[in-house]
Amino acid sequence: MAFPTEEKDPLVPVDVRQEWAGFDLVKVGGEKLLSCKRGNLVLLSGCITTTAPMKQKANFDITVGQVPIHCVPKRFVPFVAPTAMSRYEGIRQCSTSATVRRDGRLVINFSKNTNPMVLHFSGLAFNVGEPVQEIEFLQLDPKESKLTLRPSDDPPAIQCEGKIVTLQGCLQEAAYGFASQNIARLPEGFRPRREIRCMAPLLRRCQEDFGQCDLADQSIALTLKPDGTVAVQGGNIHMVDQKGNMRVLPQKKAGMLSFDGIRFFLGNDAVPIELSSLLKTEEEKKKDEKKNKLLQLFGPRVKNTAVACKQDGIILLEGSLDWDANRPLHNKQVIATLPKGYWPRRRETFFTRGCQEERRRVDIDVYGRIFCTEGADRASDGGGGYVDLSGILFIGAAQPPSGAPLDPDTDDLRLVYNPNTSEVPASSFKGRELLEKFIKRCNVYEWKLLHNAMARGAGRRMLTPLGDSVKIRGWERGNEYNLGKREHSLWRDCLKGPLGERYGISTWHTLMHLSYRKLDEVLDCCPDLGDEGRRHIKGIKRTLEGEWERSRRPGLTFRHLESLAQEIADQMSRHWDFRAQLQGLLKNDFRAPSTIEHLFPRHVNRSQAEIIKANVHEKDFHRFEEIRQFFFLHETTGSNMTHCTLMGAQDMFTTTGKWHFPDAKEVQMQLFENIAWLAERNIYHYISERQTPRFPFIEDFDIQAEVDWKEPDPGQIRPDPPDELILQKPQRDGDEVFGDPGLFLKYRAMAIHMIYPQIENLYCLVYSASGYNKGKEMMKSSFHLVWPQLVVDPDRAPVIRYVTLGIYKNETNKPGSPLNQMQRRLMELHESNEWELVFDSTTINARNGLRLPYSDKASMVVKDPGDREKIKRGELSKNSAFKVRITEGRPSRAVGRLDFTFRKDEDGQDVLEDARWVADERSYTRAEWIKMGSCRRDQNSQEATEITPWQLGPDVMKMLPKKPGEKYYREYDENLEGFTTHVPYPNIMRCSLPTREFVDIWDEQLAEEMDALEEEMEPELRVRIAGQWVSITEDQAIWRAPAVTQFPDKFPDWDWGVGSYKLLRPAELTYIRKKGKIILDGPKDVLEPLLRVLALCRTEPDDHPIMPIYDVTKMERYPGSCWGATN
Repeated sequence: MAFPTEEKDPLVPVDVRQEWAGFDLVKVGGEKLLSCKRGNLVLLSGCITTTAPMKQKANFDITVGQVPIHCVPKRFVPFVAPTAMSRYEGIRQCSTSATVRRDGRLVINFSKNTNPMVLHFSGLAFNVGEPVQEIEFLQLDPKESKLTLRPSDDPPAIQCEGKIVTLQGCLQEAAYGFASQNIARLPEGFRPRREIRCMAPLLRRCQEDFGQCDLADQSIALTLKPDGTVAVQGGNIHMVDQKGNMRVLPQKKAGMLSFDGIRFFLGNDAVPIELSSLLKTEEEKKKDEKKNKLLQLFGPRVKNTAVACKQDGIILLEGSLDWDANRPLHNKQVIATLPKGYWPRRRETFFTRGCQEERRRVDIDVYGRIFCTEGADRASDGGGGYVDLSGILFIGAAQPPSGAPLDPDTDDLRLVYNPNTSEVPASSFKGRELLEKFIKRCNVYEWKLLHNAMARGAGRRMLTPLGDSVKIRGWERGNEYNLGKREHSLWRDCLKGPLGERYGISTWHTLMHLSYRKLDEVLDCCPDLGDEGRRHIKGIKRTLEGEWERSRRPGLTFRHLESLAQEIADQMSRHWDFRAQLQGLLKNDFRAPSTIEHLFPRHVNRSQAEIIKANVHEKDFHRFEEIRQFFFLHETTGSNMTHCTLMGAQDMFTTTGKWHFPDAKEVQMQLFENIAWLAERNIYHYISERQTPRFPFIEDFDIQAEVDWKEPDPGQIRPDPPDELILQKPQRDGDEVFGDPGLFLKYRAMAIHMIYPQIENLYCLVYSASGYNKGKEMMKSSFHLVWPQLVVDPDRAPVIRYVTLGIYKNETNKPGSPLNQMQRRLMELHESNEWELVFDSTTINARNGLRLPYSDKASMVVKDPGDREKIKRGELSKNSAFKVRITEGRPSRAVGRLDFTFRKDEDGQDVLEDARWVADERSYTRAEWIKMGSCRRDQNSQEATEITPWQLGPDVMKMLPKKPGEKYYREYDENLEGFTTHVPYPNIMRCSLPTREFVDIWDEQLAEEMDALEEEMEPELRVRIAGQWVSITEDQAIWRAPAVTQFPDKFPDWDWGVGSYKLLRPAELTYIRKKGKIILDGPKDVLEPLLRVLALCRTEPDDHPIMPIYDVTKMERYPGSCWGATN
């Protein structure tokens, strides 16, 4: 079927607010949100992205746009908008409540856990005409159903535009059970030709009555049958938790059932949708094509009943796709293809009804190919796949797209995975630089010449800002020719009027090109000029003639302007917004132009502006803007961030403090190069990178010393930190790097080799962030080690640390040993330099982020020195003191690469043969060092995420704690030669400290945890753990979390005993000094950070193992031992 040659009505852009912009899934500022009206049927198409996410307020109606006046509905139209919290991650069933109001405003309302970054409005359709007929509802038997249905003030009704039937209106609030129930019957003449399985919005009233719209944050399954029966089926409530994951609550759905968004086609002129050949079985491929079409259109419901219908350029899909292919469906695999003439004009994203999941994301690209980018449902028999297409509505393309897909069976959308298709809007380009140089010296006459030449080169009139209201810069307002004060005064007061009236001379430069004889003639018509003025003008002309003669080049004026204009026009025509590029040139404004500022508004404070001005050269500013916008493009408002900044929302490269960078190689390399480019100009990021589920083993070594631990070198304010106690840095002789790392790291490598004896050649990458710790006012030696060969997970990383601590403690306990002497020296520097604190435990937790190399650190410190003294004396808690965020000024830099070689000795024991430096910071570029130091791996790569096999022999097991209280350990039993199968409860710990001392340590560690949660953008969780001591005696101490978050509403009567998520009891800690036990209890999400705090308070696991655990992997590794232990 051919494409229509022209559209019936033009597509009108929806006027979106300043904080929002069009988004085409690749580039911000892409195609705008469009509206289309066919008769009384109005349809929106496209998606938008926010450019100021932190300006949005949860649980309030936010206006994002205004539909055209001819598309304004007569009633409120709700819509469940597919939502993403980052521009480059999936939707995962998340949605935002959207409503088109009677005044034409498009408003949204979201919860605090789903601050939208991208909103899809494809499929938002409504009829602005009058309803044809109201829907008749069935009288339900009260014995069989408790459901009571009553129409609301907006009763459900039918509207019809041609052959497209749309439903509208809603019912009063009711609860819908899990069983399907018939609730209504459509009248004759308005019944679908085939079964329509779709989703209907379930509305609820807003808690605060401020004239806000009803919220469409839930949806319900609705089925229209060919006999007109309308059936609904409820289900469990779906909600997004604090981490951005969709959770299912075992509660019935309740709300006002809305019929908006339900549509179907009355005609029989529908075309079948062809299932992809990769999903067809051999039997299906052999079926007769004509027979298959007849079955799909007129027969009973069979597999693959999906059809496409068209009316006035509007495409409506109905039916479902069902296939029996045994191969699993890939997210980028084509499921089906629409017939030609039924393709959309842009890529569209929809929510359709799911089976195993409530909603199913369906994408259709410009080639008519259908994708399930987040997976499809399984078929009813458990095999193959299934997806519903009913209700998908979009604007058809007037012309087929140019070109063809790269692969007909694979999705071309790469997002930013392919740098060739990822376009980052830049605030500078070569055309702007040429214009900038020209405008700095041009006058109006030259500008008009250039403007005309640019118009000829571009083939159209250029939209330049040099109209009547904008003048070329000069000495003062109105001085359009950049004249001196005297010349400007003469031209304005004496020459301009008479010369223009008598001779038509309208510019100063025309006057200067006259001969002396002609100049005397024309000046005679200026009676106010005077003899002195006449002499001054002739003197200026002689001066200019000399300058022109000295700098004259043949053809300079017109040929140069023609060439310059053509080059500028070629670039500006390709650029996405050239008017903005010109606008800033007249003001000497080198910042992003106004339209890009509208895309990415950013207030740069004075200190940031000074940093930029001092370190970014004018010629590099366009590159700086590209980098800044790269980070803005990858901002996220969700909790599934990949990177965050220690500066929070104060960072100059983000407004949310969080980013989501895909783990694809191209994106990560672009990130590393941008950080390196900035670091070379002394502009450091404060990026903390979150580990992937599987990551290279990483660790931190930290030792502290007082500021006066030794005398500073001449010219220094403070001494250098004691780095030499940890390692000896590499040396260089020409291109050769050499040197011994020292004893400390040799023991470190031996500990790792005990767990990985099969690796004879180990290497690690060393980074240093040593310097003055402003937060603690101490000197700090900090080293960051990455072992790329050791890919671990959160369960294996602690084992390596425990083995290391075991070796170091055993050697330290030997009097006179090197580690014994090192430990004594470290303790002399500061009492916190114990081995357990030197080996930082935070690096082994997958929840904690790690600073990327060449990133600086920012921390919260108490501002008032008096408050700091009070905290030391115990008169003020650290949580109550006023804090400010400061930058440490000690970025993590590369030190070098270490190689360790092991061999077998004569007794067959592994010994360290060699340890040496093989590279230093100069050996690789900064971008390469950042890449090698990253703790993220592409989880789609099997090679990069394969766990490195280890060997836990008896020597290793002895190093592990006997009762660690964690699931992945067993107690090693010498008598049974196996492992125990019970461990203590993790929320019960032992402690031998005095009550007061434990209270002080708890407060200090809790303050640090709260600071960490603030940096991780978890303000709600931070509030929930900000408790206080309710009782402190010598025998007992009781701490309790705040009760203010127990219940948000006024009366909890309706939430008792129903498992409501609103009821949240506070956490409580009890320390019984006589028993030496600490009991911590509370909600699971609050316990997690509090247990981390408790582990740092000099506590030990409980000595009463009663909680059973079983580890299948260890049983398989030691089959005989485990049988002996369990029998």
